[in-house]
Amino acid sequence: MPSVHQVQLACKVVHEHFGSLTEVVVLALLKKGRQSLPELLGACNASLAAASRLLGSQQQHQQLSRQQLKQALLVLIQQNCVRTFLQPAEVRVTGVRPAVYLYEADLVQILQVIRRPKFLQHIRDDTPSNGAAAAADVSSVIIEVLLEHGRLRFDQIRNAVVSRLTQDDAAATAAAAAAPQQDGADPMQQDAQQQGQQQLALPGSKAAEYGEAVRWSFVQLLQEHYIERAPPCNLPPPQPVSVAPKKAKKAAPKPGE
Repeated sequence: MPSVHQVQLACKVVHEHFGSLTEVVVLALLKKGRQSLPELLGACNASLAAASRLLGSQQQHQQLSRQQLKQALLVLIQQNCVRTFLQPAEVRVTGVRPAVYLYEADLVQILQVIRRPKFLQHIRDDTPSNGAAAAADVSSVIIEVLLEHGRLRFDQIRNAVVSRLTQDDAAATAAAAAAPQQDGADPMQQDAQQQGQQQLALPGSKAAEYGEAVRWSFVQLLQEHYIERAPPCNLPPPQPVSVAPKKAKKAAPKPGE
């Protein structure tokens, strides 16, 4: 079971990054563990009612609807803060219990959010260059996109990274074009610089180059285990690991006994 301080820190992190509704959901999951959707809805509303009574509010406390709970869970699952399992159907004496989805907060992943700047700096320092583009920049942008949006397909990652790099190039080109020309500058050098800016403005060639750089950096991040395939949401819940109690060791007899 997580400690009180871990729960408080996790709730603050989730509230700051994803909103107050997700904080209520994470608090209920951390306190009561793995739950189904109806159980989680009841736990969230009970937590809101208790908070309202604690504050001494005379007004009707806020109720979390089923749709709001689903939206909050979608955000948390997308950001890898909540794990989802599919409990298989079970035959009982009273009948067949249908399959049900279970939700569990991932405390480790939630607390890793506060270390994101260190992750990005490590990627920039540890990524080799491939010559086609600044691989460290492309890799860091891939990690930034994944940290910002959570689980994504490769085509979504590629499009987001290419769009961001293209926007950065356009901003740099516009800033260079707006800068005043220096006195005594070489005209041939200025013409070469203008031709380079025109080449940067070609969206097709630049997008293709960035797409290849994204693919190369993505493979490198996979091989280095910086990113991995997201697990499916229909896996059965893991069985609790039973640990046998340790036998107390008998003290060695004292000399003379």
